[in-house]
Amino acid sequence: MTTQPCIEAPWIGRLTGEFILPNHRLLAMVLGILFLLDCITTELILISGGVELNPVMEGIVASPLLHLAVKAAVFLFIIIMTGYAGRQVPTSGAVALSAIILWYGVVIGNNLGVLMGMG
Repeated sequence: MTTQPCIEAPWIGRLTGEFILPNHRLLAMVLGILFLLDCITTELILISGGVELNPVMEGIVASPLLHLAVKAAVFLFIIIMTGYAGRQVPTSGAVALSAIILWYGVVIGNNLGVLMGMG
């Protein structure tokens, strides 16, 4: 015996537990914007006399074009991998993207705090 839902709700497929997750494309756009904001705020910090504290990124951020290229490559890798993960385990890609977005929200917040302290 199968049961049918009383109410049709197309968004129900996006439910994971009690969390409603946006689709992969929207999350990818948000992450792209955050990556761009990270590049811009990092460049503003460097122009204002600040230094890159991440030793891996230190040589990369010295060139704004290289910095953008590396961020673009990382962005594409993340989008491809989370898209693949989401096809293997539904919503896993959206969960991973959401975690990365939260992290980059912290990064942007830190960069803005540094910029405010420099002014």
